[in-house]
Amino acid sequence: MISEVFPSAVTQALDELCRAYRDKTFVPVLEADIAGYLYYALVKQNGGNASNIHLSGRIPPKEGKRKYPDLVIGDIWHISEQVHSYEEWARSKDAKISVPRNEALRMIRLKGFQEHLKPMTATIEVVIEIKPFLHGFSSQQLHHRLKNTRADLEALAIIVSAKIRILIIFDELGYLVRASSKTRLEQLIELRDSLDSDIRIVYASCTASHDCDWKLV
Repeated sequence: MISEVFPSAVTQALDELCRAYRDKTFVPVLEADIAGYLYYALVKQNGGNASNIHLSGRIPPKEGKRKYPDLVIGDIWHISEQVHSYEEWARSKDAKISVPRNEALRMIRLKGFQEHLKPMTATIEVVIEIKPFLHGFSSQQLHHRLKNTRADLEALAIIVSAKIRILIIFDELGYLVRASSKTRLEQLIELRDSLDSDIRIVYASCTASHDCDWKLV
């Protein structure tokens, strides 16, 4: 059962991706194929408006670390808006600055200062990380992907500030659910729960007959 707070746009995009996989009109080879198809499905739902949907989106750093998630839904914070925010901060009583306020404002308005600013997704509604386990991946590549999946969960819990954080796992091999005392998927769920249970994990599973379904786990 899909959580009430899970975005309907992402639900529809995942449904479309699975339909295309079943119809063999979508054949993923690498992670970028999955990200690209979901981006296409989200933009199509939005009437072709891609202004708030971004691939490998630049987001504000947290704890000094940068992160570029696979997909981000949110409005862009343009350079002029960032400058205005800095000016408001410099004028505020809470600003802890080592120079007079007038000097701080002058520095903010310098071209050299503004050249270091970049447009970024400021108000992040949804952030999505994608990890595929696909045909053609070697055992070493699969192991590396699993390690990166754990790192993505940690990043979503610690680095990324977003209203909704989603990890999409696309398992074409059944790699994460192979019989064991504890499957790899169960281990990932335990890791998620220990970090932040609000992170949503989508598990998309495929079969040799080219079936494809997804669920929240």
